[in-house]
Amino acid sequence: LDLVRKPKLNITPQKIYDSVDHVLETLEPEIEKRDIQVSIPGREAGHEVLADDTHLARAVHNVVLNAIQAMPSGGKLTIRSEAVVYPNGKQMVDLTITDTGPGIPTEQVDDIFNPLFTSKEKGTGLGLAVTNKIIEDQGGEVRVQSERAQGTAFTISLPSP
Repeated sequence: LDLVRKPKLNITPQKIYDSVDHVLETLEPEIEKRDIQVSIPGREAGHEVLADDTHLARAVHNVVLNAIQAMPSGGKLTIRSEAVVYPNGKQMVDLTITDTGPGIPTEQVDDIFNPLFTSKEKGTGLGLAVTNKIIEDQGGEVRVQSERAQGTAFTISLPSP
């Protein structure tokens, strides 16, 4: 239902790292269990986005959880934000979540945001589809770059206040 219903959003300025911190705290047991190193360079920049805090946290949670699950035997999770001015003049903040997992096969990259698509044995195929909708509903976009045996980077781009 999350994919068809238009959510009631309370869009206000949000410090993006408040959501990141909440998600990392929630997922800390999984991060420690898998011996994943977390790096957050540039955190002091304190970027803000225009977003609904609950929905933003859910989207960040989905992407970070996928990154953690992609590194069952350890790795590095890097989270950074950057203020960006797009060619159309729109001011955005890009939050990039990068893992050192196996990467996404090239033939699957175009399908990962489709509902019910999953490469996981016990996956539902809803996490990234819901994440994409949440971010689009808030005037943003989600992009992915992946290289086999190198890892994956998801960028959540949202309007800046």
